Amino acid sequence: MVKKILVSVFLILTIFLLTGFIGCFGSKKVTIAVVAPLSGDDQKEGESILNAVQLCVDEWNARGGLFGKPIELISKDDKENPEVAVAIANELSRKKVSAVIGHYTSACTLAARDKYVENRILMITPSSTNPAVTDGIYQTIFRVCGRDDDQGKTAAQYVFKAWPDAKVALLYDESPYGKGLSERFLSEFSALAKKESVLFKHFDRSLIDFTAIAKEVKEKDPSIVYFGGLFLQGSELLKALRKEGVTATFFSGDGCYNQQFIEKAGKEIAEGSFITFTPNPEGTSEGKTFAKNYKAKFGVDPKPYSIFAYSAAMIALKAMESAQSKDPVVVSKLMHSQTFETPLGSLKFDKKGDPEESSWAVWKVEGGKFVPAPAPESLLKLTEEEKKQNK
Repeated sequence: MVKKILVSVFLILTIFLLTGFIGCFGSKKVTIAVVAPLSGDDQKEGESILNAVQLCVDEWNARGGLFGKPIELISKDDKENPEVAVAIANELSRKKVSAVIGHYTSACTLAARDKYVENRILMITPSSTNPAVTDGIYQTIFRVCGRDDDQGKTAAQYVFKAWPDAKVALLYDESPYGKGLSERFLSEFSALAKKESVLFKHFDRSLIDFTAIAKEVKEKDPSIVYFGGLFLQGSELLKALRKEGVTATFFSGDGCYNQQFIEKAGKEIAEGSFITFTPNPEGTSEGKTFAKNYKAKFGVDPKPYSIFAYSAAMIALKAMESAQSKDPVVVSKLMHSQTFETPLGSLKFDKKGDPEESSWAVWKVEGGKFVPAPAPESLLKLTEEEKKQNK
């Protein structure tokens, strides 16, 4: 009798272990997905994210894949449309992909996030900076970029230190990104300067003609125009402002940290603009290798968030390898406990799924390029000297 019980227990344990083994290693491949805008205004940005993840997957497959199985990459175009993003999240959940690298915009990430959470899908966004993406502490949701509450604060502190008497006009698109970033900037600047903005205006992300807005800005006569939005609108807005004779310093967030912002606005018009982005866009020496390999494979330089997408894919695959599992919950727990070496540098996640150390820096357009902005104190000193000369 005892022998029969032992045999039964042994068989049950064997079945249990084999089921777990097959669940992890029994499939013929490991599938991860990239979701980004692969059409429309930001197609090039989306393609750069897809390319970066493809490069990471190809490198892993060249070394034998994961668990001895090839890694399959599938791509989805969310068209920067939240409704499409939700539909894609549902589709990827049904397919039970091992990880999703995406989405690109905060609006799409926020729309799709809960579907990934409900279906226990690991999601790592390379570029969605709105704080709400992770503020609810969702077990399988991560990002490798910074947050807009920190970014807006960095910009506001810089402006206040450089121009404490600044008259600020805030303009933003109606997306979660543009609105959230601008509100954080205004909150921090108002607390420091003890004053409100002279203009706080929003518009649809599809707006192209900024003539009327430029006229309204001119009437307010600001010394700083802060823009919360992406580079395509940012460049058109800046051109309209300068055409209308607005000479205020243009300041914006990472959505305008893109060479196309300079090219579309025009080198002379973009000159002197201030933009916040990561302090080290090229990353570590490994990041420089990534950029070299990216250009060799795709024939073009990576975009600003390409290295973030590559790092996100690398972390997902490393975490699955270390956990010896594709189970998103198991992998997520490991991700919260380990430090990952990436082209961006060492990265450890906090309890929310954000990088523990994520800093922003201010950049300035000079000579058609983004260069580190001068210390704000030096600009304050220059302003004070100019005031003395004008007396």
